Amino acid sequence: MPHSTQRTYETYTLIQLLQSAAITATSAAVLGADAVTIGRRYLANPDLVRRWTEGAELNQIRSAFLYSGGAEGYTDYPVLSSGDTA
Repeated sequence: MPHSTQRTYETYTLIQLLQSAAITATSAAVLGADAVTIGRRYLANPDLVRRWTEGAELNQIRSAFLYSGGAEGYTDYPVLSSGDTA
């Protein structure tokens, strides 16, 4: 019998990060998501986990600087100081 090259791939459901961790977690549960993507939100919030944990506001993404070839918009977003929380 010849060797089969056919492969079976499972289907995964991904959702994109919404404004808050609580909304994202609720949406992921309701939609049955397997994973949550955070790409641009993470770029704008290098301390994203801390912001979620402390309920702090997220930095807004500056789309004009994405894919512009420089560091601006990638490495210059502010992090929370020790007194910044919700």
